[in-house]
Amino acid sequence: MLVLAVASCKKAPPPAEFTIDSGVAEATASSARASLEAACNKHDSIACNDLGVAWEASGDATRAVEYYRRACEDGTASGCSNLGALYADGRGVPKDADRAASFFLRGCDAGSASACHGLAGFARDETVRAALFQSACDRGVAAACTDLGFQIAKTDPAKAAELYRRGCAGGNAVGCHNLGVRAEKSGDAKSAADFYARACDAGAASGCVNLGALAEDGRGVPEDGARAAALYGQGCEAHVATGCAYLARLYELGRGIPRDKSRAAAYYERACDAGDGPSCARRKVDP
Repeated sequence: MLVLAVASCKKAPPPAEFTIDSGVAEATASSARASLEAACNKHDSIACNDLGVAWEASGDATRAVEYYRRACEDGTASGCSNLGALYADGRGVPKDADRAASFFLRGCDAGSASACHGLAGFARDETVRAALFQSACDRGVAAACTDLGFQIAKTDPAKAAELYRRGCAGGNAVGCHNLGVRAEKSGDAKSAADFYARACDAGAASGCVNLGALAEDGRGVPEDGARAAALYGQGCEAHVATGCAYLARLYELGRGIPRDKSRAAAYYERACDAGDGPSCARRKVDP
């Protein structure tokens, strides 16, 4: 019942980079923005980038675009990287792969590891993509380690596992999840549970679902239907179709939680809507 290994680069664009260590990224107060604005207007490109980060953190990606662009034009690599991420995701600007790649390239050439990671996602040549992932991984971008591991998993599983470990150790949830998948497939349910727990805690909903499956069956962790239901619920709320499907089944059978056919039908409906084909046929649960 496990959710298969995935590449972290398919999850989200690179996060906004911070170039100062003063908490400015979280500052949304007008006085803080005014101070950054004044510095940015004096061609302080770091201030421009950090003002972009502040606007993005406050939910205004459109304004962030303006300041990231000014930072990039004035030579701050992180500004180029952050602007590339907005174009890649279509936040604050129309989604544009060519522009995203262009800004990631400028940022990567100027020394941004996150920009190199972002650029790798647009590289068609596998050798070039691997080199970009490796460069970003070696400079501390944990997600790049995971992505490189995913790319080479079939040709060099041992190296892939080491890269997943680097990603997981660096805080990348998908790296922890993928280590859990490998451990479960090898029969080491206890290690799988540990990695899934780390993935779940770090925000990988598929890790929550897989940990729930182990808890439901009592593999690697004590059997606990209620815990399984809670973990499936976490996955379902994060739009993991199997989480909704597994939770529906628990409600249908009354396993670990009170039997509730109405809730079972509702969760099968959510699983179907999220792309789980078998759940579509089970939406009408017999009373």
